[in-house]
Parts: sequence; structure tokens; C-alpha cells
Amino acid sequence: MLEALSYLHSKNIIHRDIKPQNILFDSNFNLKICDFGLSAKIINDGKPKTVCGSDSFKSPEMLMKKNYNGVMNDLFAAAVTLFILVSSQPPFLTALPNTGLYKFIALNYVEKFWATHEKKVKFSPELKDLLNSMLAFDPTHRLTIPEILAHPWMTGDLLMGEDLEIEMRIIHT
Repeated sequence: MLEALSYLHSKNIIHRDIKPQNILFDSNFNLKICDFGLSAKIINDGKPKTVCGSDSFKSPEMLMKKNYNGVMNDLFAAAVTLFILVSSQPPFLTALPNTGLYKFIALNYVEKFWATHEKKVKFSPELKDLLNSMLAFDPTHRLTIPEILAHPWMTGDLLMGEDLEIEMRIIHT
């Protein structure tokens, strides 16, 4: 997903609706991003004015109707998507800083956020660190794609290529 987003962003395109429903796999389990109906070309300062996308995947700055960085918004939505793929549940209903579980992230009380979620699913310390950085309230504190790719959780043991295809075929049979 990050490679696909990196490619889009290198072409000055932001997706603005990254979510599990817009992530597909072809017959060889290659990831594809779909539904570009809300995508936009990055122009000038890279800060679109339109608020769009699915609420539970929008960054706090977009929800608060502030100028937002489209690339950082896509990466925030990618973090929400990753959380869902790992846990089968969303991390929060909305990323408003004074609402629900996201307020713990916004106020930097991440231990309370994780304590709530780890009643159902255990997350590795590396994954929690990665998600904390990608879901940070301040977009200037969020990781970029190269930083995400260099993160210890991303550089650990991953299924790739033929191993991934074999595992995916087992899961889907």
C-alpha cells in the first residue's frame, strides 16, 4: 500500500479515500488501490481545501476543516487501515481531538488508547510505536513514507513474494 501511495504522491496525486474497501488484490495477490473518485492533483502548497472521504479515516485537521496536507491525510488513513487489517476493528470512530478514543492520542495518553484496544487484541510494541507515529495529532509529527518503510515493524519478518502468495491461498481456501 505504501509503495502504491508513494507512486501516486510522486505523480502529485492524493487519493483522499484510503480504506480497506479501496484496497484490492489481483489473482497474484498484488495490492491495488481503487476508487479514485475523490482523488485530486496536488497543486501549489499541496493543501487541498475540500473535506471529503470516509469520516473514520479522515485526519483530525481535515475533520476540523483546517488546511490539511493531502499526503499526510492519505498516510493517516493508511494507519487506520493498517489498524483494521491487524485487529479487525477500527481504532476510533472519528479523529476529532476531544472525542472518543482519539482524544487519548491527541492528548498524548497513548497508554490509555492501547489499554482499551488490548482488551481484545494484542499489538507488538513495534506496531504500537508505528501506529502512534502515523496517527499523531500534529501532522508534522507523523512519519513520511520513507520513515514508515524504515520503521522496525516494517523491517521485521514479513511475508513477501511466493511465501505471501502461499499464505494468502491457504487463508482463502
